[in-house]
Amino acid sequence: MSRGTPWKRKLPTGETLYKEAERLGLHFDAKDKTRDADLQQRVLVAWAERRNAIVNYTQTFAIVGTLLITLGVAFSTQREQRNRESADLMLKFEDLLYSGRSAPVVKALEMDVGLDKAKDVDDEAIDEFLGNYELLDAAYRHGLISADMAHDAFEADLETALKDGKVRRFITDARTEDGSDMYDGVLDLARTWKIPFTPLSFASQAGAGAIGSPLSSSP
Repeated sequence: MSRGTPWKRKLPTGETLYKEAERLGLHFDAKDKTRDADLQQRVLVAWAERRNAIVNYTQTFAIVGTLLITLGVAFSTQREQRNRESADLMLKFEDLLYSGRSAPVVKALEMDVGLDKAKDVDDEAIDEFLGNYELLDAAYRHGLISADMAHDAFEADLETALKDGKVRRFITDARTEDGSDMYDGVLDLARTWKIPFTPLSFASQAGAGAIGSPLSSSP
């Protein structure tokens, strides 16, 4: 007695065949027994299609997973690259501040020495110091330097400078004589970092507002 080929032994017959065909959503006439062989073939095809679908879904998930991992690595790499570039630029700005004519200004601010009493601090030195912060503001606004890095590295010196009478007088005079947009970048950073700045000519007037702080109200 022939045992038949392996795949045929696995195919359902009779009521089992009809139930399997119904489960697979196949249309058939259960009364027509002559069509059982055809129905078995359709069941076999349906099984193959389902296996292929499972394989396709698995492959799709694997591809999507691989793509997400690749994108994650790419974003992480880009973020690390941006951080490195930001750190490099921050060091360059630090070199600018600590070199040339602005160096005496930075050293005096860090030593908490008033610039009127500091050695080698004249208008040219203050102008270069503020000019470097103008460049820093441009880099900050264009996203070339990390906001956190810029704040941590440069906020304290700017805050101290904008409290110093000599710097306040210099900025006030420059904006009065050369235009109200002079050192806008410096004052933009002050606003961003919530550093108050009151122009010297208005410092003694009641109700004068400070740049970077709320306007004071009149009693």
